[in-house]
Amino acid sequence: MEISSWDAAAIIAKVLTYAFSLTSAGGAIFLLVFSRHLHEDERVRIVRSTCVLAGVALGLTALRLPILAGTMGGDLASMSDSSLLQFAFQSSEGTAALLRIAGLVLILALVIGRSWAVGIATFGACLVAMSFAFTGHSFSIEHGILPQVLVAAHLLGVSYWVGAFYPLRMLTRGSDLPRIALIMKRFGEIAAFVVGALIVAGVLLLWILLETPWAILESSYGRLVALKLLLVMGLLSMAAMNKLILTPALVAGDASAMRRLRQSINAELALAGAVLVVTATFTTVTGPPVLESRVSNHSLERT
Repeated sequence: MEISSWDAAAIIAKVLTYAFSLTSAGGAIFLLVFSRHLHEDERVRIVRSTCVLAGVALGLTALRLPILAGTMGGDLASMSDSSLLQFAFQSSEGTAALLRIAGLVLILALVIGRSWAVGIATFGACLVAMSFAFTGHSFSIEHGILPQVLVAAHLLGVSYWVGAFYPLRMLTRGSDLPRIALIMKRFGEIAAFVVGALIVAGVLLLWILLETPWAILESSYGRLVALKLLLVMGLLSMAAMNKLILTPALVAGDASAMRRLRQSINAELALAGAVLVVTATFTTVTGPPVLESRVSNHSLERT
């Protein structure tokens, strides 16, 4: 599997778009769920960081279209070629970009500072998650809307999870142990259901894309998926440690658990970044077996 310079640029742009879009969406969801437990200064900091993330995601979303044009043309001049840009805009990537931009703009409504703005931002978070279902391999296979629904549900769950990293890490620097323990306990209770749904959606999607369990070892796509699954298992293990060990320690009043929780969140951030890199790689430079089968079948039909 060879990766060209344009593939590398596309992967980097995709990783950053995933990261900033999903964390901004998760920040909006975190505010919806936990606003009443936050002090005003904490809420303001989370709103500010969420809006900054959304603003950067807007720029990255716009940048992906010229990169797509450059990939098609194969040189820097193609990034500004009007015909290639128009083709990119009219593709599924253009539709996804428009939906994502709409969602990110709604997330920026948080700057209004009113309680109802959180509801608008949360709707924007849903649009952001949905936008990724309008492009990529799940959009190209012939299974109706099920793959798109699974992608949207999966990424909405990912948003809740990774979008909470910054707010929770920030809270671990506070001194109000009982309140922080309550937030962590509530986060873990919701996360148990969210992660369960995330896993179900992910498994069903992989079943559709891989066609057979053996494809996870027999194809480049499957082997990268296997690497992603190993990293996700690491994330789930750390989440379980937070829920079963560190959160009970916080509830019991163990102040040292705050430092350990902060270190755990740092490690989760690193693992989540690795998951995004692997995901961006196999969705950019390889294709799932179900698409390869379709290509083979169509070739046979023409002969």
